[in-house]
Amino acid sequence: MFHHYGNTVLAASLAAAALCLVAATWWWREPSSRWLTGAAAVFLLIPVTMLVLVLFPGLVDSRYRTFRSLYSSIEPGMHAAAVIEQLKQRYPQNGPRLAPRISGSPTSLGFLMNPEGQSEPNSESITVYLADGKVVGKYYSAD
Repeated sequence: MFHHYGNTVLAASLAAAALCLVAATWWWREPSSRWLTGAAAVFLLIPVTMLVLVLFPGLVDSRYRTFRSLYSSIEPGMHAAAVIEQLKQRYPQNGPRLAPRISGSPTSLGFLMNPEGQSEPNSESITVYLADGKVVGKYYSAD
């Protein structure tokens, strides 16, 4: 829903390999082998950390957590007004987050995450599909 599963599997595999190397540092009896496996573990953990932060930006950026919370709160059968109320709860007038840009039509509502002055790509969006003013589907589009 929020990311590509292949990248997640890659990150998990690299993390598992790094943890195995960390465990191996205690298994080796020779100090040189311990240093070598410890260095290899650190060498693997650095790209794993970077990959995890790219795949899960909500770990360090509350803009993503708030926006994804809005997505999670939208349920089939809700009226369009209830969706807007969910938006107002998560993005109060004087709150810490700037509200997303909203577009709408009789058949859909669109929310584009506000970049809040950040320079990196911030094209996260939510599309809510409506029929007779009620939610019939939703779609989250990540960066």
